[in-house]
Amino acid sequence: MVLRELFGKIVLPPDHAQAKILAEFSGTKLLHGELDSALRLALRGARIDLELPADVGKAPPAAAALAALLSQIWLIALVGHDDAV
Repeated sequence: MVLRELFGKIVLPPDHAQAKILAEFSGTKLLHGELDSALRLALRGARIDLELPADVGKAPPAAAALAALLSQIWLIALVGHDDAV
């Protein structure tokens, strides 16, 4: 009984692999035009990457996916404007 209570409370920490998978899935959702889902996935991956120790000299893929998504949203927001923004 004690072991069941102990193991029931264990939460495994996220890792870089999970953040990479979320980044890839975010990119797929973006390609399908599902901006809300892509944003949620990219944000979750970026949060995971921020919680983990950084690899020196490497940009986290989740952060790159988030940046790509935000630039895409920015371009969509600007389309159709005739006046200065």
